[in-house]
Amino acid sequence: MPLADFFPPRFRLGRLAHNTVLATFWQFGRVGGQALWVIVIARSLGPSGYGVFAGTAGLAVALGGLAGLGTGYLLLQAVSRDRESFGAYWRKALLTSLASGLILAAIFTAIASLVLGHAAGPEIIVVIAFSELVCYPLVYASAFAFQAHEKLGWSSALTTWMAAARLLAAILFWATDASQGLTGYIWFHLGASLLTALAAITLVQRMLRPQSTRFTLTPGEVKEGLSFSAVWFTSNAAAELDKTLALKLMGSEVAGLYAAAYRLASALTVPVISLSLAAQPRMFRHAANPSEGNPRLVQHLVVVTLIYSVAASVALFFLAGILPWLLGPAFAHSVPAARMLVLLPPLYSLRAIGNTVLMTNGRQLVRALTECAGIAALIVFALIWMPRYGLTGAVMAVIATEALLASLVWAVVWKTQRK
Repeated sequence: MPLADFFPPRFRLGRLAHNTVLATFWQFGRVGGQALWVIVIARSLGPSGYGVFAGTAGLAVALGGLAGLGTGYLLLQAVSRDRESFGAYWRKALLTSLASGLILAAIFTAIASLVLGHAAGPEIIVVIAFSELVCYPLVYASAFAFQAHEKLGWSSALTTWMAAARLLAAILFWATDASQGLTGYIWFHLGASLLTALAAITLVQRMLRPQSTRFTLTPGEVKEGLSFSAVWFTSNAAAELDKTLALKLMGSEVAGLYAAAYRLASALTVPVISLSLAAQPRMFRHAANPSEGNPRLVQHLVVVTLIYSVAASVALFFLAGILPWLLGPAFAHSVPAARMLVLLPPLYSLRAIGNTVLMTNGRQLVRALTECAGIAALIVFALIWMPRYGLTGAVMAVIATEALLASLVWAVVWKTQRK
């Protein structure tokens, strides 16, 4: 039964609100699964083992933004405007994600040791590469397929299932093979990732029934797709490289403490991310035809975001105290770090909405360049503050970076909207 049918006719949700509620439900399920995964893995591996995983996976996730060459966003953009194009664009997204993921996994395997030194062994690097650069992009391609049909519940459910599968893998590892440490866990992680990817592709084929078409990818599509891919790469890098830098500059234990604090803070931005995802098809259509849709949608999104993110910051301050109880006494130093991250929810949320505005208005290159500036700033801040101030320095670096990014993104939005 559709969610809207649970409400009286005069109080029924509009499609955007309906999709936002569904996406938020599944996103909270995803974040809940990830949170439970962190609890199990942190207790199994301790701050040091968790820090190695977070730092290594962070680098892989950043590189994973290039997987698919932006064909997922091409699918979303094309199908949002013309449903009949789905079969052709699904085939582009699926095959390109698989091929590029394998290439990126090989590249990551070659460079990870140079970036991280001896923090992670070759076996860990290879397995994380396949999990994050091959399996996860296939799940995201499938999620784009459902999002393009404005089935945000299913789109968000796929990434939630990935989190649930990885949680189950972590529990099985904890119960059967925890003495093997990180080198034992990664094989459970890979199995969960592979099964979820296969399930996601199967769902798209059976539920959305894409027409069988010949694979084509024109130079123009490659060029446009790369602009979307650059955006995803820079977005992932801006959100994940701080864990890699923490591992490199402060060691695995402090990196684990920082990653735990950051995950708690970022979990509270889920409703805003869901809102921006739900709004994307509508904003793509409005960009193509300005007479269609609500011209004040962006203003409404900003107001809702500000109200929610302030409440999220207050919640973060009080929830931080549960980290040692959840993760174990070894994570006690994560509490003050989490409380210092109270500015992260509003800054990150505002940046997310601004980024969506730029992307749906064809400003992918501008957004990517803006985030490149943020990545450069993050590296500089990390090099200056992390070795000197440790955990506090890591928090200072990420907050300063998010403040800079939010300011730059909205300066660009304001400038482009005036034209």
